[in-house]
Amino acid sequence: MAVVVSNCYNYRTTTTTTPLKYHSSQFLGRSSSLHLTRRYQTPTNVNLSKISAIFWGQKKPAAPQPHEMEVSLGTFTLAAPESDSQGVSTNEMMRPQKLSISVVSSISEIPSEDWDACAIEATGSDKMNPFLTHGFLSSLEETGCAVKFKVSSLHITFPSENEWLKMKDHGFLQRVGLQYHWRNRDYKNFDEFLMDMKQSKRKNVRQERKKISTQNLTMKRLRGHEIKAKHWDSFYHFYRSTTDDKWGRAYLTRDFFHVMGEKMGDQVLLVVAEDGDDLVAGALNLIGGDTIYGRLWGCLPQAYYPSLHFEACYYQAIEAAIELNLSKVEAGAQGEHKIQRGYLPVTTYSSHYILDKDFSSAIGDFVRREATQVKTVIKMLHDSGPFKEDVLKSLEE
Repeated sequence: MAVVVSNCYNYRTTTTTTPLKYHSSQFLGRSSSLHLTRRYQTPTNVNLSKISAIFWGQKKPAAPQPHEMEVSLGTFTLAAPESDSQGVSTNEMMRPQKLSISVVSSISEIPSEDWDACAIEATGSDKMNPFLTHGFLSSLEETGCAVKFKVSSLHITFPSENEWLKMKDHGFLQRVGLQYHWRNRDYKNFDEFLMDMKQSKRKNVRQERKKISTQNLTMKRLRGHEIKAKHWDSFYHFYRSTTDDKWGRAYLTRDFFHVMGEKMGDQVLLVVAEDGDDLVAGALNLIGGDTIYGRLWGCLPQAYYPSLHFEACYYQAIEAAIELNLSKVEAGAQGEHKIQRGYLPVTTYSSHYILDKDFSSAIGDFVRREATQVKTVIKMLHDSGPFKEDVLKSLEE
């Protein structure tokens, strides 16, 4: 489920926070009272907003249920405070706003420009997350990769630390995890980055990169129109090789990659490896406001190219971030091997609402004990990283 305000435009600079309260919400299958704090900049000539809650499902409508959900959650009026911190009167700031809240069954019912405007407004353009864009989410829906289920819990992954802390007040369990991120210290090129590493680690990286050329492999970074149908067909083959080999579940379809590539354009970075004229491996990345997100990797079945995984997933992403002047590369979770290649552990957050009280209590006990262990591991891994001492201190700031 996601909530979006559709008219995120025509703003002045004044900001304020207004509590909104409504009753008898059917979220999570029970009635409740919920305070929503809406942070907004003062709009000009805008008197109507619309908030839509999205429940993803297949486009084909499901069979009618005995108790259908009411699509309208009501209309509410937001009144501005009497004055802001600079003494501007209510009339000067804005007129009361009415917000109509309703439930829709498909993200396609919301214009992409409205959805993306709100996504950018929430984080700022420099922190824009490509996984929250209309292009990515609608690609999941249209190709059947996102489906609707009856649920007994709600899980919010990768909120900011501030959002994570606030959700605790609404009964959410708090969990911490770790990912591996590379940070750009305004490097001009890859060699300058290597000079921040300890000599032994720098030597190891150079040796791994040399193996690519000795195997007659050619690496290419493709974006937007450079990615052709043949690339997506090959990459889907690589993706299935990875999921099948690791006993995973192929939750993305071939059509998803084609549709996503068409919708997201230059936000997609596909790293491919060629052996002569043949595509043999690939790594999928998405580009956000200041970050490259590395997510999927695959290679031809039974093929083995030493160090190709490190080159395609880690070193090519670092070079791209330097070239595009981006702040960091998020290489995802799992894999302490990433540390010796310049990626350090960072804390991630997630929030979980479990309806069953006994089950929630048991899980809550686990996540509290787990958090202590995760924090200890992050410190140990960070301190044993590949960087020189002065560089490591700057990365900790």
